[in-house]
Amino acid sequence: MSKAKLPTCRICGHAETVLTRHLQAEHGLAVGDYLEKHPGAAVADQDVLKLVQSEAASDREHPLDPADLTVNFAGVECAVNWDVPASACLREPDCYRIPTVGTLAKDVAASALFLKRRRSTYIWGPQGTGKDGFVHAWSAKTRTPSEKFQVAPGKDIQPWLWVREVSPDRGTYYREGRLLQLARDGFTTRTGRKIPALILITDIDRATKSQAETFRLLLDTIEGRVPRWDGGSWPVFPGTLFVATANTAGQGDETGRYVSSNILDATILARFQRFRRFSLMDWKDEEPILRAKYPSFAEKMDQVLRGTRERGTGKMVTGLGIATRTLREAITARDLHADFSHRELSNWVEAAQDILDEHPRRKPPEGLMREAGRAVFDKFPDAETRLRAKRLIHGFIEGGMLNPGETDGVEEGELGAF
Repeated sequence: MSKAKLPTCRICGHAETVLTRHLQAEHGLAVGDYLEKHPGAAVADQDVLKLVQSEAASDREHPLDPADLTVNFAGVECAVNWDVPASACLREPDCYRIPTVGTLAKDVAASALFLKRRRSTYIWGPQGTGKDGFVHAWSAKTRTPSEKFQVAPGKDIQPWLWVREVSPDRGTYYREGRLLQLARDGFTTRTGRKIPALILITDIDRATKSQAETFRLLLDTIEGRVPRWDGGSWPVFPGTLFVATANTAGQGDETGRYVSSNILDATILARFQRFRRFSLMDWKDEEPILRAKYPSFAEKMDQVLRGTRERGTGKMVTGLGIATRTLREAITARDLHADFSHRELSNWVEAAQDILDEHPRRKPPEGLMREAGRAVFDKFPDAETRLRAKRLIHGFIEGGMLNPGETDGVEEGELGAF
């Protein structure tokens, strides 16, 4: 076999029958990560793959079968469908980072195991905790064919299954929807394999009673069925993975911030085999993401991101990290009626970067974080909440958060170790 026919590494040009070991040893890349950076790149020679598979019973030593490729996702070794194109998977969010610290890291690791074991999973938690982002990343890195279906009150979701149509050529017929096709037929890879898909249902707690009933038969734990238009059904393709994401556990909103959520029928919730509540991200994971997403801000406002420590104690006394933690603790304790997830934090930093990028040669203004913060804090529900939020973090942010006249009555407060 000529070297020209062998798969070639897009990074260094190395050619080999199966590139798996080369990618790991020379570039520290799992196949899934490599394919994300170089979509469509070959990782194994098709002729040799067929030969290996046809001689599987022999005693000869063969290169690693691509069917055995895996990626480590949050400590869980997951199989990689190397013959599934990236276009058939959910797109990994820009600058996504698998959490490594705190409660969220445990949430993600547990959920990765649920998905690996093909357990129908219900993931819920505050907005901005990366619920959909996790599913997107898992789909992309494992090359699991996936599609997302978003629930909205009043939305007709029947077309996800089928639609009755009439045409001059065909007369009355039923056009099949993507959810029906994926759940019944699975996905055919470019090598001809038929494999199960991942079906992501987002905002499922927004579903009305009639919308939620759509999922009852599909999620049956004994034998999932795909409903037919004539009253019959087809079996769900074996291994099809259903994942739902929501802000609540399906029992209504306990915070008053997700008022469009509904109470879901307990017998439908019971069909999900695994539940997990996602927590907010730890700053040790959050800071590197902010630096990657907003490089010009990170360069000019490094002090704000790093913060400063008190001499002798090592306690963090200023910085965006301690401000973020302070706001979230107040929200968790119900002392502040608002949200401050990674989404709000990103919007704050992005607003500051927009200002910096508009005048790249100027020194950052002293009140940059205060001015940029309005893009986020102005959405808090009332003047009292906005003022309380800014007072809580005024001393932690360079330049402060309060305007003249708003500092009266502000107390230092006790700063714990960050």
